[in-house]
Amino acid sequence: MNNPTKLEKARVLAVDSHDQNAGYFENEYRSLDERNDYATTAFLYGRKKIDDLLYSALQRIPAGGSVLDIGCGTGDQVCRVKSLDYQVTGLEPAPQMRSLAQVKNPGVKIIDGSILQLPFEDQSFDFVFALEVLRYFHLPDVHKAYEELFRVLKPGGAVFFTMVNRYALDGYNIFYYLKKVALNLAGKPPSAHCEFVTPSQVMSDLESLGGRDIQIHGRLFAPIRFFYKASNALGKTVAMKLESFDDAQAQYSWTVPFAGHLIIEAKK
Repeated sequence: MNNPTKLEKARVLAVDSHDQNAGYFENEYRSLDERNDYATTAFLYGRKKIDDLLYSALQRIPAGGSVLDIGCGTGDQVCRVKSLDYQVTGLEPAPQMRSLAQVKNPGVKIIDGSILQLPFEDQSFDFVFALEVLRYFHLPDVHKAYEELFRVLKPGGAVFFTMVNRYALDGYNIFYYLKKVALNLAGKPPSAHCEFVTPSQVMSDLESLGGRDIQIHGRLFAPIRFFYKASNALGKTVAMKLESFDDAQAQYSWTVPFAGHLIIEAKK
């Protein structure tokens, strides 16, 4: 048997890590539902910033439109999109997460599959989104995923996805590489791959596929993640104090290359 390539290893590791952490993600969303407090963890705080833009973009799709959630996880976004009267389909390759999503969304089509080979016909959806999915793939796979996003999108439809910024000021890139070195020195298995990109790189790639009205938003500028690493209580305190400043930076286009989250919208 041939040894798997680094691209193949990254694909498997991304699915396996999410499968093992299905309970964690389920608890995070349950905690949000119970407390209605998005600042309790770094994950929820970051998702709040993404969700605000996601549902603003989704409003431009007429009710009843077809929506695909790629990497739907435990199905919480599927629930919310369905409640807004869209015809939603979920795609999730991690078995444990997919099972939770199916239980949570009876009657909704939630299936196994990969963003690299979407199991749908051309021009099937009005809106396709993939939150924190593409970051786990090496660049050749990211390019293939872009092609698949546009393939299944109807003319005039919109894609929405996230990437991780190469030159972010929030320090995540530093943390990622230090962790990678530490695991290697300790002889431990590697963590999931993270692909860092730049806004100009994403813009060029999407334009080459015929993408229109491309918008790249930046969110999370301050190094809030490090405080959450110390403790969730400290992270919440710092996040709440810096939130208005952090959000204000998103108003300026020149700050986007330094944001932690890159949030991308484009039309076909």
